[in-house]
Amino acid sequence: MKYWFIIILLTSVVLSGCNEQKLSIEAAEQAYNDFDLEKSEKILNRILEHDTTDVELKCDALRRLSLIKWKFYKNYQSAYRLLLKADSLGESKYKAWALATRISRENENFDDALDANQKMLKYAVSESQRQEAVIENSKVIYESAIKEIKDGRNPDTVKLHKSANRLLNILNTDAVSHEQSKLLLGISLLLDDYEKLITAWMSYFHFHDTSEVYPYLQQAYRTLIEVKTKYENSNSSIDTKETLIKALGLSRLYEYIPAVTYNKNIDYNQEVTDLIVYSQYLDTVKKVTNEYYRQIATNEADEKEYKQWLSNVRKELWKQVSCFNKSEYDEKKFMNETEKHFGAKGFSGGTANFSGFVLCLGHIVDREKVVIEQYGYTPDLTYTQIDMMTSNGYSSWFWENQASGGWATDDEIIRVREVYLSQPYKNWVSLNDTIIRNGILNEIKLLMSGHHNMDQTSLAGKLEAKLNFDANTELYDSLFDLGLRSNNLKLAFLRTYSKRREEATIFAHEGRHSIDKRYFPEEFAKMTNAEREYRAKLSQLIFATEPRYELAGMVSSIGDSGHGLANKMIVEDIIEWINQNNESIPGYSANRSAFEQIFLLSANQIKECCKKAEPLITY
Repeated sequence: MKYWFIIILLTSVVLSGCNEQKLSIEAAEQAYNDFDLEKSEKILNRILEHDTTDVELKCDALRRLSLIKWKFYKNYQSAYRLLLKADSLGESKYKAWALATRISRENENFDDALDANQKMLKYAVSESQRQEAVIENSKVIYESAIKEIKDGRNPDTVKLHKSANRLLNILNTDAVSHEQSKLLLGISLLLDDYEKLITAWMSYFHFHDTSEVYPYLQQAYRTLIEVKTKYENSNSSIDTKETLIKALGLSRLYEYIPAVTYNKNIDYNQEVTDLIVYSQYLDTVKKVTNEYYRQIATNEADEKEYKQWLSNVRKELWKQVSCFNKSEYDEKKFMNETEKHFGAKGFSGGTANFSGFVLCLGHIVDREKVVIEQYGYTPDLTYTQIDMMTSNGYSSWFWENQASGGWATDDEIIRVREVYLSQPYKNWVSLNDTIIRNGILNEIKLLMSGHHNMDQTSLAGKLEAKLNFDANTELYDSLFDLGLRSNNLKLAFLRTYSKRREEATIFAHEGRHSIDKRYFPEEFAKMTNAEREYRAKLSQLIFATEPRYELAGMVSSIGDSGHGLANKMIVEDIIEWINQNNESIPGYSANRSAFEQIFLLSANQIKECCKKAEPLITY
């Protein structure tokens, strides 16, 4: 089966070789984006050793080094010392303590994590930062409670109740991320608070009333309501727990089943036992796979050993789960049975960003038939959304969930839902958080001034910021002009932004892959990956309601991969069009490069650039 991968925005711009540039954060970031930890560390260390380096830059380098020390080398003490040094320099203290909270929590040093979180809250300077601090605090409390339960101790319900109420308050005001919904869900399970559980469930999936629940999840919702009814009517606790576990399974929220099954003395029925066994299997696979990815990063991985382990653990699950077809095991049957009974969807092998063996495994939360039309071609496709990822490949693990947004086959588009959840909130916050907004405006000011000596990476990053900011501002203003205010304005912004990105990145981009594969099979077989992605990106821009969102990521993601080369071709097309039509671009200056003036193009002009290059359009 052939897969085409949906790649999320990641900067990887070709750099020139000046010494100043090699000493830049951008150069360190590019090395990191190229999976070159050693080079990234060397650049960061040179920044710290450089006498003229300003304090803000040194603090940024210290934080980046701290994350590397922790995530890739599991050196907690060294990572924490670097953050203490960043704190002592006095710049961006909030960011230092936010990272300290995270690495302490992940190391299960929960007291250290709570202490760091208090400092994080102390140095928060905006409402969004204060909300982030509350969310981090709730993560610590929830994860420490789960560990206490596993160790046979009772969790602190006072802290859990306090966290639940604070999270609910965020949901009811101006939430800055999707994370509080899942946290509230987990904490509600520990408290047997099924009212908050349903609120959190609806919020996580962005359902504002029951009419919006995906058909695929309607049985899960009905089962959750059944749980609440049984609990309120004081039905047997075992019966309520079994129904709850079924609801979590139908919702694909397997990671939360341990929060319900901490009582080891309950003899559950076979259906529920299968769900518990499957949740344990996923937990094991996630831990071992993440460790395998860490070893890839540090050049210690044994791919053959991991493949054998994965095969063995799948065979063991095949034996344990009663609902599986008990014929002789093979991988294809295993994938079919786990999809049928547990909604599992994924593959193993290479991806667009990494050719080595990786695992992509999530769970279906929505599925529908769609018809996509481009230039008279109309393939029928199945659109499947997966979530609750056990693994989304090496690059997504390495780049903190900013890589693989999904993949496509001949007749199906698979979208990794959780990858897209944070971006709408980030764009909303970029307009409405004064601190973040001013930081973006300062970046844009440097671009607009024309009086700069920026390397290509820095210039591309500022151009990306300008394109996104302009598109966000126009969307916000259009909704404001409709009379929307407060939370209604925010919800409309989040929904509209998400819809526009989905139309472009999923239906237009992936639909084009399907058209090329189905209607031009011989030509498609001869195309390089870059050529295939180039054609799909042309469609992504032409059929986008707001092409500036799409172009923003392309100008900042030029590189040597198939996607990076395709982005380069798109940018070259746009620069050629600008050079031929600059008299029709308001504000264009002959004294500046065409590249740094791409932001002057209107949405229609961006589309016109691409139509001129589109091979399926005849002028």
